[in-house]
Amino acid sequence: MDLRAAAAQRGYDATTARLVGELRAASAEFARLWDAHHVFQLRPGFELLQHPRAGALPLECGVLQGRAPGQRLILFRAAPGTPAGRRLATLVQPAAADS
Repeated sequence: MDLRAAAAQRGYDATTARLVGELRAASAEFARLWDAHHVFQLRPGFELLQHPRAGALPLECGVLQGRAPGQRLILFRAAPGTPAGRRLATLVQPAAADS
């Protein structure tokens, strides 16, 4: 559970403890999973983003954990040579021409 990793980074402050308590009370499944003590961090995956000019863009998504509590950098990229990559490249061409 990414929440467990985030809670550990925050030092189980009062706000986090209250959130976990509310989730445990609302869901027996959450309570069971929380009690199992599994820790998962967000892993790379895919997201489908909709851009007004480029259309639907299936992009790889990665998450980097920062050093500060709750700090994350979310990266999106198109695989090289894919239609999504070519459409993304057309979005930066006008900006490069203006420089």
